[in-house]
Amino acid sequence: MTDRPVRTARHRGWLNALLTAGLLGLAWLGIALQRGPVNLGAAALAVLIVTPLLARRRWPLGTLLVCFAASLCYHLLGYPHELVIPPVVVTLYTVAATGHRRRSLVVAAGIGAAAVVGMAVTGVGSP
Repeated sequence: MTDRPVRTARHRGWLNALLTAGLLGLAWLGIALQRGPVNLGAAALAVLIVTPLLARRRWPLGTLLVCFAASLCYHLLGYPHELVIPPVVVTLYTVAATGHRRRSLVVAAGIGAAAVVGMAVTGVGSP
């Protein structure tokens, strides 16, 4: 017998909700710290980027697609982008952790290529 606690689905659900709330708070903090008035469009898109994480264990690929599509819109509109990247990274991790290696590599290559194209189109100069 091990002394490790058994993680139930309920326990994982609470941890996932806490992760989602924390990432949403971080994204909103980044938006609020920008100069000028708070942009409600950016805040709404941040919700669309982060809240799909609640379904990431059940539908990892769907979550990634929704999260990445909302993130792409967010970036193309020129909103401050550093603090909305972590949700996409979490969904990429979830896809890799729950799937086969080949699927993970194809998805990572596709997301990486789309990110490079997006940066080229918007002229983002930072890594």
